[in-house]
Amino acid sequence: MSLAGTIGPVMANSNGVAYVNIKSSLLTLNGQNSVIGRGLNVHEIVSNPNDYPGTPCGCGVIGIINEQ
Repeated sequence: MSLAGTIGPVMANSNGVAYVNIKSSLLTLNGQNSVIGRGLNVHEIVSNPNDYPGTPCGCGVIGIINEQ
């Protein structure tokens, strides 16, 4: 069992930057339920995230990057 919206462990590099690639039939990048522009919270890893998700340690907004 996991909390709604849990995407699993995310590890940041030595500069504090984390890149996440997710493939899911539950998420969409367009339409009324798009995740683009939605907030993202990062919590510390804890032993049992079903009891408590951990202390918040970062946040951001989901977007699309053009790497040209």
